[in-house]
Amino acid sequence: MKHKIVIVGAGPAGLRCAKILAENYEDFLVLEKSEEIGRKICTGIWVLNERTKSMNIPEEVFEKKFRKVIFTTPYKKVEVELEEPFVASINRKKLSEWMYREIKKYKAEVLFGYNVSKVGSDYVIANNKKIYFDYLVGADGSNSVVRKSLGLSTEFGIGIQYWLEEKFEDIEIHYDAEAFGAWYSWVVPHKQVTSIGAGCDPKVIPIKKLKENLDKWCEEKGIKIKDTTFESALISYKYYGYGFDDKFLIGDAAGLASSLNGEGIYFAMASGEDVGRIIVEKNYKPKLIEEVLNLKKKHDLIANFLKSSKTLEKISYNLLLHFLKSKFFVRKALNFV
Repeated sequence: MKHKIVIVGAGPAGLRCAKILAENYEDFLVLEKSEEIGRKICTGIWVLNERTKSMNIPEEVFEKKFRKVIFTTPYKKVEVELEEPFVASINRKKLSEWMYREIKKYKAEVLFGYNVSKVGSDYVIANNKKIYFDYLVGADGSNSVVRKSLGLSTEFGIGIQYWLEEKFEDIEIHYDAEAFGAWYSWVVPHKQVTSIGAGCDPKVIPIKKLKENLDKWCEEKGIKIKDTTFESALISYKYYGYGFDDKFLIGDAAGLASSLNGEGIYFAMASGEDVGRIIVEKNYKPKLIEEVLNLKKKHDLIANFLKSSKTLEKISYNLLLHFLKSKFFVRKALNFV
């Protein structure tokens, strides 16, 4: 079996790339190791700014939109409220299902339950089948087999969360340098459930300690987590590049998650779109990837600065809450996340 392009992974990155290829009637195949679309651990925070609006996500994907977000530290609390919604929670499964429907309009081929076990120079092996390609796109997440085949190391953040069958009104972001390092804990309401979670660099705070700290925070807030669903996921943020001759990496497989906040859905979709266009259009300039990399570099600089000292983290987050009292600052900051 041979296809001009093989995409490994049917998440937001792989499906966005597939959409560009489908619209240009390219010969491609998508291989997805899961048995169904959209199975991914994800909090679902989506900032509403001009950049993310360009993805044209339909309203059905959004769970809730928020005009207010609560930011806290152990010492301060600020309620940020704007006239219009500026952040949303999205249903990760509905997002992938919508993207899947978009490519199926072109009768695109997606094989589910196909786990790529080996990557050769011009072929992959999935479920004991050898599939040849001219171009290979690795969209297979933080533990990418395509990335490993290129000999690239990675660095991981870790995200953990509980799903509560309880409705909360507001998103809350809590910064605590002692408990979560340079990252944060969160409350993210969806329509019928709420994500309560936290993230960190496991080199700074081991996952066992992270869970203990999250549980303690929940207890202090009176949030009951007993008998709830617990999830954890790796977040790949070490970036080396996206193009390696006839092989490409996009999304988390490329390390295109933020080292500052762990978010990566938009980065994944943007990189998928640009790599699709690079394959289709000769001399295409990847402006979305360039924009993502520019933003990611800024995130990396700030994250490394914060990690250098717990004292700096504490001072910085309390200063941040001070500036968040300004609506002008908030509107400017929306383009930075």
